[in-house]
Amino acid sequence: MRDTIAEINAFIDAGIAVVVHCHAGESRTALIMSASLMQHEQLTAAEANQQLEAVWPFVKHHNTAFEHLLTNL
Repeated sequence: MRDTIAEINAFIDAGIAVVVHCHAGESRTALIMSASLMQHEQLTAAEANQQLEAVWPFVKHHNTAFEHLLTNL
């Protein structure tokens, strides 16, 4: 996951648009985007989730393992 986040942030830093999407665009997408926001914007997991929820209405936080992973990045 760290490699994925680093790659996403490298594209963002280069001004290249990035699209992240899984089957439903709910929890896996939210995990990767929240992790990217945490690293790129120096946010906490809660702040990243809140920022993501403000722009992506499909976010679901039903996978507690994903939430645990975010708090341990």
